Amino acid sequence: MRKRPDFKRPLARMIRLKGDHGALLETLEDVVKFIGAMKPWQQTRPYWDRCAREILKAAGSGRRFDIREATRRFEIALRRDNLL
Repeated sequence: MRKRPDFKRPLARMIRLKGDHGALLETLEDVVKFIGAMKPWQQTRPYWDRCAREILKAAGSGRRFDIREATRRFEIALRRDNLL
C-alpha cells in the first residue's frame, strides 16, 4: 500500500515573498496553496511545472533531499517571476 503524500512537511527553509505578497511560506502545503492561487497562464510556465513535480515528489517521499530540491525549485520559480 502506498503512503499518502504529506503536504504538512516543512520546507528546507522558510521563504518570505517580496512586495505585496509578503507572505511567509513554511510548508509544502503553503507552496501548493500559493501555486494554486496563481493565474492559470502563470502556472503553465515550465519552471512552475518543474516546481510542482518536485513538491509532489517531496510530499510523497519525505526524504530530506527531495524537500531541499522542492524548496530550491520553488525559489528558482519565484526568482524567475521576480517574487523573491
